Amino acid sequence: MTRTLFLISTVLLFTVSCRQQPVTKSLFVGTYTNKGGDGVMTYSFNTGTGELNKARLAVKLSNPSYVAVSHDGSRLYAVSEKDDSKVSVFNITEDGTNLEPVSSKKLNAAAACYVSSNKDDSELFVANYVSGTFSFLPLDPNGKILSVDNLKPGVASKVDTTRQMAPHAHSIAPGPFGKYVYGADLGADRIFVFTKNNDKYVLYKEVVMPPGSGPRHFAFHPDGETMAVLGELNSTVIIVKKDYEGCFSKVGKSYSMLPEGFTGFSKAADIHFSPDGNFLYASNRGHNSIVVYDFRTGAPKPVQWVTEKIKWPRNFTIDPSGNFLIVANRHSNSITVFKRDTKTGKLTYLSNSGGIFEPVCLKFR
Repeated sequence: MTRTLFLISTVLLFTVSCRQQPVTKSLFVGTYTNKGGDGVMTYSFNTGTGELNKARLAVKLSNPSYVAVSHDGSRLYAVSEKDDSKVSVFNITEDGTNLEPVSSKKLNAAAACYVSSNKDDSELFVANYVSGTFSFLPLDPNGKILSVDNLKPGVASKVDTTRQMAPHAHSIAPGPFGKYVYGADLGADRIFVFTKNNDKYVLYKEVVMPPGSGPRHFAFHPDGETMAVLGELNSTVIIVKKDYEGCFSKVGKSYSMLPEGFTGFSKAADIHFSPDGNFLYASNRGHNSIVVYDFRTGAPKPVQWVTEKIKWPRNFTIDPSGNFLIVANRHSNSITVFKRDTKTGKLTYLSNSGGIFEPVCLKFR
């Protein structure tokens, strides 16, 4: 009996020990390169302590303002946000510190600002802000870009006379089940839904968002039943549900991202669900904060705004362990790490790392 208890205790201790072992992950950072930056940077991140090592250059590239990692972790995709934008494919070296060029393609578009891929990484999707176009690019098995097809479905909503006098595509990504691809157009106040027809993507549906909201980014709940859309211009989170065809087109309520009584300038930037879907996070530029929502009832309820060491939080991410939230601060040239309470969703400041120019996108491998 004693021996049996000892063996059980040993197994339990070993299991707990294994679960708590920290893992080092590569964190790739997209930057703007107009003020001293060189390209895509990389950190090593300790998922046990939340510690970031010193940033190093992974590849030299002009204005890689948005990056994405392939689903198997072998490649990185990056846009170059310029007047003659392009998208590039890189192999990630085994140690996760360097990027080796595979393919690149000019998009015949201006200001590419977002890139994503489908589940098997056979296609890339790019949003081009100034052109107001969405690009669709098939890849061969080796990651070579085969062609580019551009669609421009948006028409200016003109509600905001500064930002909505033309269509401005701002993000594009496949839905949770792969049948539809969704594109957010800030200038048109629309989410465009695309689907394939004879191997070509075509416009399937227009989802009308609240006037003047300026949809920028969106996130899907892990259960695949809810889409949370970020309204950049009016600092809101808009809840969208699926219709009878499984397409996210039923627009629901909007929820403010700002504290009651705040009247200063602010615009929203990024949005993510926690891995378990219990919490929703979004970033404010101007108010310079991350807002934490409790989402356990299916409606976002704000429980915290964190502001420490945050300055113009263009993008943020949750690490693979789910225990840390990391923020890219464009205007303070720094990366801020927060410890995440997985039971309450709340954040506690942990550290701030400088030595990087205009970080604007964070992706883990």
